[in-house]
Amino acid sequence: VIGLFETYSYKKVPIRDSISSVIYDNLLKAMDDGKNYLRATDVQDFEKYRFLLAADFKKGDLSAPFHIFNTYIQRYLERMDYAMTQIDAPHDFSVDELYVYNRKDQDWFASGEEADEQWRKRVKYDLLNLRLGSQTVNDSTMARHRETLRNRYTQLVSQAKKTDDNEAFQVIMGAMTDAIDPHTSYFNPYFAQQF
Repeated sequence: VIGLFETYSYKKVPIRDSISSVIYDNLLKAMDDGKNYLRATDVQDFEKYRFLLAADFKKGDLSAPFHIFNTYIQRYLERMDYAMTQIDAPHDFSVDELYVYNRKDQDWFASGEEADEQWRKRVKYDLLNLRLGSQTVNDSTMARHRETLRNRYTQLVSQAKKTDDNEAFQVIMGAMTDAIDPHTSYFNPYFAQQF
């Protein structure tokens, strides 16, 4: 794939260390643009790959981006598991709290406890949105809202657990092709057959 980009691509961009940083940033953005899953320690650990990805891609070594992707999936499932525990927790909707829905401009989570607090508020936010859409609020409607949210989160967990190497490869190659030319996409042969 790298040879095709260097030889036949419209731009004929040489794959060098300078593009590694762009690939790295694209990969993090593709997975966790809202900074809702990964921790600062994860991202610090990934920094060792920032200027190595291009050379690794040229050698056909995708272990670094797969490590990043697998860590992301692990954190995603951890967050969703925690969110599931918060559905039935008591939530006081009279307390004035700030929930930042889009954390794109925030720092990565400093700890698991900080992530837990954000996701406690996320569950409360989701329940509040369901509650606001109801004509009446009573124990029965709140139980229905909790079940709706539980089903929603269960579906998200199910989809994440079905993620396979082809889907990971698609994300990784998408980060690479976007670094070379934002108007170019990589279409995995597996998905081409499905299409």
